[in-house]
Amino acid sequence: MRSYSSANPSRDAAAASPRAVPPAVEDSHVHSSESLSISELARRCQVSTRSLRYYEEQGLLFPARNAAGHRRYQARDADCVGFIQRLYGAGL
Repeated sequence: MRSYSSANPSRDAAAASPRAVPPAVEDSHVHSSESLSISELARRCQVSTRSLRYYEEQGLLFPARNAAGHRRYQARDADCVGFIQRLYGAGL
């Protein structure tokens, strides 16, 4: 049992955590069969719905369509959008 106090409490909290995975990434792997609407994915990724439609037009995303023709995304598409945003931020 430890009896000392750390000078860096945030480091101790991170070390105590079994995983240091950001929630958005963790959610996308845990709920891979989850189906999201375009607005749900946009909210999760903090991008506009227009951006998601543009990525689809450019062949970067491939959402499924339901019987009514509405886009349905998988939770793993959040990882793809994050990657696209990082590339865009890097100027590519």
